[in-house]
Amino acid sequence: MKQVFAILLFSVHLFNLVGYTVMFRYLHQQNSRRTLQIIEKGYYTDDELILVKVPVLLPYATNWNEYERYDGEIEWGGVHYNYVKRKVLNDTLYLLCLPDIERTRLTNAHNRYAGKMNDLSSSSQKGKEIVVKITVSSTDYIQSRDMYNLQEPEITARSKYYDVSTSLIHTFSDCIIQPPDTAAI
Repeated sequence: MKQVFAILLFSVHLFNLVGYTVMFRYLHQQNSRRTLQIIEKGYYTDDELILVKVPVLLPYATNWNEYERYDGEIEWGGVHYNYVKRKVLNDTLYLLCLPDIERTRLTNAHNRYAGKMNDLSSSSQKGKEIVVKITVSSTDYIQSRDMYNLQEPEITARSKYYDVSTSLIHTFSDCIIQPPDTAAI
């Protein structure tokens, strides 16, 4: 009886570790297939499409008269979009995208589940700070005599670069030792 109970607990633990990830991947795959079928068969209206403009720097690009079918996807602001059509006009790439609400829901559910399983803080605990106390022995760190004094660099209106060489002051050790003998090495 104990072995059966141990196997049952082990299988539940294994499903929590691997099973949910496999399940979410399967659901993502099924959603991708359905979305691709919807796009290929044209089961969407032009009102559902979102226009995305991307600047393109191609010196000899030609203008396209019509949109062409194009596959791809992008995530913007936590929402997944699938490319449907594209067109190049002057110096801009126009992409017509279809929002994928189901994939967005699946991704958000997967992220929430992973956050709960990994004990990540939720949005209700965002404002709380975690205080960690670390005790350090005085012999753990020994301050070296060689120190650098870094002053704030001067910023001039003419230059957008910092001149750090004038603000870095080197101090050298006053300890005199003989350099190693290279013939012995």
